[in-house]
Amino acid sequence: MLSDSSRQGYDQFEAEVKLLLTVHHRNLTALYGYCDEGNHVGLIYECMANGNLKEHLRAGLIEKCLFFFQLLKS
Repeated sequence: MLSDSSRQGYDQFEAEVKLLLTVHHRNLTALYGYCDEGNHVGLIYECMANGNLKEHLRAGLIEKCLFFFQLLKS
């Protein structure tokens, strides 16, 4: 929810909606719609079929990233 005095927050929301409705890329989740009813705003994205970031991190990705950063440091 946006406060009544949060014009900047609404402007950012509006800009994000306009951008996401025009940008299409295979590595980005699609924006299906949005809600803009007064102080109630929200974005509706497609379902991520392969899980979410938390599930990927739990599946060992974080260890791979840490190993990669260790290689970069050496």
